[in-house]
Amino acid sequence: MGKGSPAPKFNIEDLQRFGKLLSDSRIILHKTHLEIAKETGFSSTEILKWEDSDGFPGEVQLPVIAKCYRIGLGELVSAFRASKQARKIQVADRRIMQNKDHWNK
Repeated sequence: MGKGSPAPKFNIEDLQRFGKLLSDSRIILHKTHLEIAKETGFSSTEILKWEDSDGFPGEVQLPVIAKCYRIGLGELVSAFRASKQARKIQVADRRIMQNKDHWNK
């Protein structure tokens, strides 16, 4: 980011993009979290967290996930990266606000 460039803005749709793609695909496939977990080797808790945009798998695990959910790998990687970037922005925004509150006391 160059000098004078605006800071990236937090976007909730980007944050939820990866989870929504997984959730929508699982529903279309008529599968449960448990069925996806058994097929991928992840826990159903992990699957639920991903779909709720409350966590992310490692990027190296995306090919297995794409195959199970029948999602193109490029589409899944794009959604994953957008969501991860949005999470970073959200965390940075929170830290800025916490520091601002701290220094305004």
